[in-house]
Amino acid sequence: MIKSAEIIIIGGGIIGSSLAYHLSKLGIRDICLLEKGELASGSTGDSAAIIRHHYTNEISIRLVKDSINILSELQHETGNHFLHQNGWVFLCPENADSMFDLNMKQLIDLGIETKEIDIKNTISLLPNINPTGISKVAYEPDSGYADPKSVVESFAKIAKTNGTNIYTNTKVIGISKSNNQINSVETDKGNIKTNKVINAAGPWAYDISMLAGINLPLTVSREQEIMLTNPEQESGLNLSVSNMVDKIYLRPKGKHSVLIGQGHPKTNEIVHPDKFNRKADNQFISETQSRVINRFPNLSNFQLSSSWSGLYTITPDWHMIIDNDLSLNGYGIAVGGSGHSFKLGPSIGKQLAQEIVSSQSSSINISSLGLSRFKSNKEFKSTYGGNRG
Repeated sequence: MIKSAEIIIIGGGIIGSSLAYHLSKLGIRDICLLEKGELASGSTGDSAAIIRHHYTNEISIRLVKDSINILSELQHETGNHFLHQNGWVFLCPENADSMFDLNMKQLIDLGIETKEIDIKNTISLLPNINPTGISKVAYEPDSGYADPKSVVESFAKIAKTNGTNIYTNTKVIGISKSNNQINSVETDKGNIKTNKVINAAGPWAYDISMLAGINLPLTVSREQEIMLTNPEQESGLNLSVSNMVDKIYLRPKGKHSVLIGQGHPKTNEIVHPDKFNRKADNQFISETQSRVINRFPNLSNFQLSSSWSGLYTITPDWHMIIDNDLSLNGYGIAVGGSGHSFKLGPSIGKQLAQEIVSSQSSSINISSLGLSRFKSNKEFKSTYGGNRG
């Protein structure tokens, strides 16, 4: 293991790997990324990795738009095919019509390729859908989903080629400081001297931050998902779907499987990231199957092929905390994805890298995501409720 580094990144998920990639692209060679497990072994690897622009605040919309461009470039750079821009559809209930209209106007004003479609066009895109209860529908042809592990591995591969040291299965157990300045990171494999640490540890971000003596307003919630499969029947689902009517989301996995989870608002199950049930509950499986079959009756012949639980790291306003200007010199954070971090992560890594290298504003102003917003009454408001953005 190396003895020193200019910058240490803690966390090998979408944020940490993107940050390492973009720092290395900006010419920083003395970077060390530390991951307690394997790359993308936490929330990123468990993510449904659905990508959509339909947020209610400008900064998230801009970050997603930039993230898709970054993933497209990364795909070309590595030759790996991990981005599926098959399209995304949002099914909106009648009680959210006015919010939908406001959001669509903002998206279009910001140059996002999105449009409202009628039920007839919805059925042409989703021929097996039951349209009952659907009031409005948004369609984004360039959105879709990605393979999260392949994305992280691709970021890491380029970063490594550019000189980044990446250590997996390496646990951070201490952060040393003196005179309010970071001076080293202690791991279970040795100490590394540094004056700069970025905490991108996902569900473990709170614990890491406490090692630095900084308390963060984070909670960790268990999130369940299932896969339904029929090897003898195609699902007919070619798009990613966010279904607010039934509070579920789904996307294809090949031609014969569908990945499904339950959307917010819902009751959170608060857990510790080192101790939670990795399998989905029987009640969750039954309820989720019932909801998806009601909306897509053709999936009634599909059987449960796998189920799992991952984690959301949640902030009080369901938006990430990105801050490179904290009270402890040399300590920065990119934490609290709240279910959004895969969509935003590629661009967040880029914006944070620009701030670190130039000490100036990034190409997208991310200052509103700083930790101080929770003390200055500048929290984000979610139009749809929960983590819908």
